[in-house]
Amino acid sequence: DSTTVTILAPNPPPQPGDLRVVKFASPSSINEPGGTATFQVLVANLSTTSVTLTSLEDFPYGDLNGKGSCSVPQTLTGLNSIYFCAFEEQVSGNPGDVITDTITATGFDDLSSPTELTASDTASVTIDNGPSKIQVEKFANPEATPEPGGSIVFGLRIQNTSVTDTV
Repeated sequence: DSTTVTILAPNPPPQPGDLRVVKFASPSSINEPGGTATFQVLVANLSTTSVTLTSLEDFPYGDLNGKGSCSVPQTLTGLNSIYFCAFEEQVSGNPGDVITDTITATGFDDLSSPTELTASDTASVTIDNGPSKIQVEKFANPEATPEPGGSIVFGLRIQNTSVTDTV
């Protein structure tokens, strides 16, 4: 009788989907006209072989190498190894706008015929309608009058302190 035995490589090549990226925005909403958001990026290697993360590209913010704590290349040494970084950017828009940001991570395995791996994710920031604001000051002239009283002129100063709204 005979049988066949297949010898597998100790580290099979990674498959599509073995590189994962997750992106978060904080805060997820900002009052109009906008402000600073912190974007957090998590890249995970789900293969059993090492993967070298070679680029982190963000739309619309470009190459993340050197932004915030992001730095490439990074080596993800095997199953479930992760890389984390964060950066801040200005987000702006009109009330109701949803600003969506896309990141793409690219890496190569360490096998003799390297396989390119890519993964993408998005994070969104909603632009909220900020509250309208006014400041009111009341003043009197004169501020005091002898008894039994007298004429006093009252005045008001009203100022629009809203960043974007006309009041």
